[in-house]
Amino acid sequence: MATRANAPRRRWAVRATAALAAVALAELATCAQATYNVLFILVDDLKPTLGAFGDEEAKTPYMDDLLSRGTVFQSMSCSMAICGPSRASLISGRHADATQTWAFQPTFRKVSPELMTLPGHLRQETNHRAVGVGKILDNRNFNTDGELAPDLCGQDTWENADNVHCSWDEYITPKQMRQEPLCNGKTALRWAADDYEDWDQYDQFEAIILEIDNVTRHEDYCIGLIGREKLVELAANATEQPFFLAVGFVKPHLPWTGPRADFESFRTDPDSTILPPPEIQMDLDDNIFWTEQSSSWTKPSSNAELEKYEGWDTYDASDLVRAYYASTAFVDRQIGALISTLDNEIDETVRNNTMIILWGDNGYHLGDFGLWGKKTNLENSARVPCGIVAPPAWTAISGNEVQVGAHSDSPTDSVDLYPTVLDILGVDPPSDQTFSGTSLVPIMKNSSAQVRAAALSEYVSYENSNFMGYSIRTQSYRLIVYMKLSNKGVFDYSTAKKMELYHYGEPGAFETINRIDDDNYADVKAEMLALIGDPSDPDWTHLLGVAPFDA
Repeated sequence: MATRANAPRRRWAVRATAALAAVALAELATCAQATYNVLFILVDDLKPTLGAFGDEEAKTPYMDDLLSRGTVFQSMSCSMAICGPSRASLISGRHADATQTWAFQPTFRKVSPELMTLPGHLRQETNHRAVGVGKILDNRNFNTDGELAPDLCGQDTWENADNVHCSWDEYITPKQMRQEPLCNGKTALRWAADDYEDWDQYDQFEAIILEIDNVTRHEDYCIGLIGREKLVELAANATEQPFFLAVGFVKPHLPWTGPRADFESFRTDPDSTILPPPEIQMDLDDNIFWTEQSSSWTKPSSNAELEKYEGWDTYDASDLVRAYYASTAFVDRQIGALISTLDNEIDETVRNNTMIILWGDNGYHLGDFGLWGKKTNLENSARVPCGIVAPPAWTAISGNEVQVGAHSDSPTDSVDLYPTVLDILGVDPPSDQTFSGTSLVPIMKNSSAQVRAAALSEYVSYENSNFMGYSIRTQSYRLIVYMKLSNKGVFDYSTAKKMELYHYGEPGAFETINRIDDDNYADVKAEMLALIGDPSDPDWTHLLGVAPFDA
C-alpha cells in the first residue's frame, strides 16, 4: 500500500491552519475530505477499442472526452479474463487465488464472509451511501439474485445490522430491471429485440447480432437512465452523506445489440481497417506463434462463446468486428449521458468532490489468431481499458497536482483500484485485510512513475484443468507459466511447465514469437521467472513497490 493510504484520515484539517492566503484552499480541503464521492463506471467485455487508446476505428467520443480529464492507464491487466472472477478481484482488491473465485461458483462470500469490499468498506468506515446499478458483480459468484446462500448477504446488500460486511445499501441488478417497471414505467428487455415484448420470450442464443430501432427498453439504456436518476438522488444529499455509485453496462458482451444507425455507421469501413493485421488472421488450429507443445494449453480448441449463437457462421469476420464496435458506440452514448448529468445537473461543490473511474472487466479477442472472446492469458484478453479522473477539489490541494490527460504505459492491475480510491479519499484500509494491489496516485501525479514490478493475470489451462496459467506482464514482456493449483489457491512451483515468453513493442501488441527457448532472451527469461513469488502469498505482494526490470 502507498503510505498516503495509511495516513490519518483527518490530515487535511491540520493543513487548514496554514497562512491566511491559503484559507480558502484549506476550507476546500477540509470540506473535500468529508465529502469525496466516487462514480465508478464498469463496461462488460470492453477491450481498449476507444479513441483515447489510439483505436482509429472506434466511435467513442464521450468516453474519450472523459478520459482526457484524467489519467489513462494503457497497460492495465485484469486478474482473470472472465467477468465474474475479474469483478470479484476488482471489488475486493485481491487476486483470484486469494478470493478463490476462478469460475462462476457462488464461492466469494463462502470463502470470504467477512471481507470488506470497496463499497462495503466505505459504507462502514466513512458512511458513504453505496449504490450499484446494472452489472457490477456477477450473480453466480456473489449470489446477487439472493437464491443460493441468502444468509451470506443475499445480493451482497445490507439488510440488517448483522450484514456489516455486505457491499451495498442498494443494488439494482439487470434482472430486477427486467422484472420491475423501473425504466420509464416499463421493464427492460434482456436482448432488446423490437418484436419481443417480454424479455424472457427471447432465446439468448437465437441471434448473435440484433439491430434495433427502439432502444428505450434496451438494458443499457435502462441502466444509464436509472444510473442518472440515482446520481441526481445521491448528489442531492452528498454534503450530508457522500456516495459511492457504481454503474455497470452490459454491452459489448454478446449478443451484440444496439441501434441500427450504429451498425450502419461502420458498414462502409473497409475490412482492412476493421480486421487484425493479415499476418494475425488465421484458423484456430494454426500454430504460427505458439510452440507445438504449448499451443493447446493457452488457446481453446473451439470458439464456444461465438458458436453457441445461431447464425454466427453466416457473418464474415469483419461483420462480427463491426457489431462489437457498434455495441460499444451505443454504450459510449449512455456513458456520455451519465457524465452530462454530472456536469450539468449536479451542484458544483458535489461535482468538484467526485472522482470518476472508467474500467472494462476483461479484454476481448476479435479474430486475432482465430480467437473470439476472452478467457486466455494473452494481451488482447488480459488487457483492459481504465482511466481515473480525480476530484477537482482534491487536485486543488498542494501536493495533489495530477497530469491531466496523461497516458501511462506502466504495468498496472485492476486490483490497484481499491487502494487507489482509499488513497484519494484518505481512508485507512481494513486493518485485518491484505491487498494484492497498490495505489496508482503516484502515476496520476507523474505518468512515468512505476508502482509494481509486473501485473498478474491467470487462466486455467485448456489442456489440463489441474494447471493454472499465470501470466506475468512487465513493461515489455509477458511470461506465461502453467503450474498445478490446489483448490485452496496454492500453486506448486515444482510442477511448472509449458512456458511462453513474449516481447511487446507497445501495449495491445500481438504475440508473434514464443521466445522461451531463445538463447538471446535467456536473461529476460531469468528475470521473468524470478517474479514468480511464494506460493503461500496468493496476493503476490512481492510485485508491489518495485519498478519493472525492463522499465
